[in-house]
Amino acid sequence: AAEEGVEESYIVFGSPQDPEYGLLSPETPVEFVYNTTKYTSILQAYFVERATQVGRTDMRVTLLKLMNPKTIRSVGSRIVGKEKKEVDMPLELLTDIVKSLVLQDARFAPLLRKTGMDTLVYAEPTDKVLGVGLSATDEAAANTSRWNGAQNLLGKAWQAVRMTVEGEGEIQSGGVVLESGRTLKDV
Repeated sequence: AAEEGVEESYIVFGSPQDPEYGLLSPETPVEFVYNTTKYTSILQAYFVERATQVGRTDMRVTLLKLMNPKTIRSVGSRIVGKEKKEVDMPLELLTDIVKSLVLQDARFAPLLRKTGMDTLVYAEPTDKVLGVGLSATDEAAANTSRWNGAQNLLGKAWQAVRMTVEGEGEIQSGGVVLESGRTLKDV
């Protein structure tokens, strides 16, 4: 998509197995703390926090015990809120989650810096909220006019956090963990 002579460039990411940008996938297994809860992936953090915001705290324990991304997505996307159906500001929630992860894991800041000013696109065929509803191999994923209303919230969250990543930042601990889906027996 060229605007005023400036060619927009895209980095399309999808699978955690992608050798170059797989770390950006919400399904990548990575432990971090957000909001005093220990999570095993961005996907898990998003769906647990979403369930909480829509008044379904009863689903937190279930989602925290799940490790498989497909199961987390399946259970999490079916949760309907009691008072409200959706999170008020999903992009802000996702950006906060991603920022917490970047502050706690040294692998992410250099990768984000490497992406420069490119538009980051989460390509997941079954997800038009976090992603663009297309696969990473589909050329349309790198063309905003072909997203058919998809929101690409994860791509936007990574871009927002990328703007805050300076030089070689120091890594912080996630703070106090008050909740985790893993029991001593699991560990």
